[in-house]
This record gives sequence, C-alpha cells and structure tokens, in this order.
Amino acid sequence: MYTRDNLIAAAFALPIVIGLIIGLYFLLRKRSLKMQLIPFMVIAGLLIVMEIAKQIISIVNGYNFFHIPLHICSVFLFSFALAVFLKQGSRASKMFWALSLIVGSLVVALMLIGPNIILSGSINTSSATSLFMSIHTIVYHYILIVFVVLAFMFGFHKKLSFLDLMLGIAAFAVFLIIAIIMSNVLDTNYSAFLRDFVFISMFDLPLWLYQMFGFLIYTAGAFIIAAIIFGVNRIKRKNRIDA
Repeated sequence: MYTRDNLIAAAFALPIVIGLIIGLYFLLRKRSLKMQLIPFMVIAGLLIVMEIAKQIISIVNGYNFFHIPLHICSVFLFSFALAVFLKQGSRASKMFWALSLIVGSLVVALMLIGPNIILSGSINTSSATSLFMSIHTIVYHYILIVFVVLAFMFGFHKKLSFLDLMLGIAAFAVFLIIAIIMSNVLDTNYSAFLRDFVFISMFDLPLWLYQMFGFLIYTAGAFIIAAIIFGVNRIKRKNRIDA
C-alpha cells in the first residue's frame, strides 16, 4: 500500500508534521482559546489559498473537471474555515468542528494504512503543472494531519455533543450525495464514486450499487469515528463526576 514515492514524501513531510504538532501544542496548550485558534485559522486559510492557486493553474491549462473540489478531502476546504471562523460554541461552528474531526480522522487513518489510497501512488514530474499538482496534494494532506491531531490534543472534540456529531455526519452525507450526482453528470471520478473504491472495485457491480456501497462505507466509517468520540467524551465526563 506504500509506493516508493509515498515513502519519500512521508520521509520529508512526517518529521515536519510531528515537529509542528509537538511545538504548537507545548507553545499554546496553556493559552487562551483565541490563541489556540490561530494555527487552525492559518491552516484553513492556507488550504484555501492553495486551492485557489490550483484552480487558476487548471483553468490556464484548459481545466480538468477532476479538479472540482468534490473529493473527500475537499470537505476540509470549507469545514476547517467554518469551524474556526464562525463564533466558537455556536451550533454551526460545532457542527463543522464535528465534520472536520470525523472526516479528518477517516482520512488520516486511510493515509496511515496506505497513502496511495488518498494520495496518488507516484509524484508526476512530466511537466511543471503536473509537479505542482503532486506537491499540492502532498502538502494539502499532510497539513490536514496537523489540524486534526492538534485539534484532538487541544480537546476540541470534548466540546461536541451527540447532536453536533450527528449534524456533522449529516453534512458529510449531503457532500457525498452531491459528489455522486456530479460524478455521474460530469463522468468524473469524484471521491472514487465511479471506480477505484477500496474493497468494492474488485466486484463487477452495477454502477448504482457500487455507488450505494461506497456511500454506505463512507458513512459507516463516519459513524464509527463519531461513536468513538462520543464514547470517549462520556467516559471522561463520568470519571470527572465520580472523582
């Protein structure tokens, strides 16, 4: 599940990611919420700037429908920004925190299992544009690891109620439905809904059934992560009460 290029990218990126997470945690762990939000705001803004650059380059080169942000990892383009820039503690902000942490955990887990599931298996150096897109993909996904892991370390998940988690999953389901529709309309493989979905692409299924299974696998993964977050929160609350 790891290609040579995946290992090279990880060798360069992981030490930086780990260093950032540890450094930011010890720098900000005793600071105010406003201070702790700063790295998350920077990451959210950086992802948007990178996406704008990608879209401009794609347009200049004739535009590829595959670059429309309807892939699973495209969720973070809006969920990160809405989570951190909306009023903290509001229902909307907590819903997008839930969406970010649930889908973020799913993506991080998949990256650890096999980076080529989320990233491409190789770095494309055939042209300057292809190289930029490869670097964009690597940087984007390793940055989101910083966001997700740091959010858990700062305890943002502890503020999420059962309703917040369910709203996060509902938002994810809406995104998946849009991705399925646009995959069919544009004949483009958004979120692996036309081909290459892990474990089910090996079966010769009708497209509608393949997409239904893909939707169920994504949402099942989201429910499992939400259940873990909710369960951990409940246990910690109970322990505080008992103490």
